[in-house]
Amino acid sequence: MNEFKRRFWTGALGAAAMSSVILVAIAVFYIGSNPPKPPIRVWGRTYLSAYVGLLDHYFFKFGLFGFGDRIRNAEVLILGSSHAEFALSAEIVSAALSARRGHSVAAFNLAVAADGMGFAREILEANKVQGRTLIVDLYATNQGGLSDAAQKALHTDILGAYVAVASLTADYVKDWLFDGLLPRINFGLGAGTRADRFLYAVITRRPDNGDLVEVWAPVQGRLFQNAPEKTTSKIPTNSAQLKGPPPTLLPEYAAYLASRKFSVGLTLIPYDGYRLDEAKRFAEQIGTPFIEIAPDDLQSYDPGHLDAVGRDVATRRLIDRWSETAPR
Repeated sequence: MNEFKRRFWTGALGAAAMSSVILVAIAVFYIGSNPPKPPIRVWGRTYLSAYVGLLDHYFFKFGLFGFGDRIRNAEVLILGSSHAEFALSAEIVSAALSARRGHSVAAFNLAVAADGMGFAREILEANKVQGRTLIVDLYATNQGGLSDAAQKALHTDILGAYVAVASLTADYVKDWLFDGLLPRINFGLGAGTRADRFLYAVITRRPDNGDLVEVWAPVQGRLFQNAPEKTTSKIPTNSAQLKGPPPTLLPEYAAYLASRKFSVGLTLIPYDGYRLDEAKRFAEQIGTPFIEIAPDDLQSYDPGHLDAVGRDVATRRLIDRWSETAPR
């Protein structure tokens, strides 16, 4: 019996060691030609904004980890979808308005991926924000209606929010540690077996003002800051076909903005085929100033999202056109 056990465990350990060697070899072979993984970011000067799921919905709605105080203390809030998240800088807005007004003007980018004014209203209400200046990008699916991620955040409590954030963060840390050591084996139906990197796409932002810091993808690497030239392009300015959803808001959201003593400026971040004339007409219909951002030579990493260079240019153009909605 003892001899059997010895042979069994020797064989098992040998098989495990051989399997590990094979998996590591696959990982090295596959990942060796791909970009290095990003520095691990959980909290500090940057925080984990999205990994497999969206964390900002929980951070902003429940004001976790001091976000509620920073949202309430900001004089200017940027609202919208991922278009505004990528394309406008709260840091640049704050610096420009502080210089113009002669005193510190805090700004915060409250835009969240997959959502618009619908979830922004939930954030503002939950954090008891009133009387602030809002820059609202009109790009939003379902006229600013709530996404699945927003619905999840709204159907939980603060304990559930902490659990959701902890779970997604733990997945990120685990996958970051395994990336480069082991491949992620995917057994696709009808597509054969595929070995991928263990780490999925990562988005990080600044906790002090909500500005986007980096977007990292397993194959392309960095896409936002100092992105490889092959991943960048200029937003087309001559698209014959209009694209994207109509730039408008549900009547209840427009009424909400008018009822809370907000100073509101509407805009539409340029993207391929963006509906500028429709956005201007809508702003005129509801009697709200429209701040146009010229689309010329705005650098992006896909047809709908600017990169860091494009963001700086777009934000400065917005500030240059901004007068009526600037904080007094």
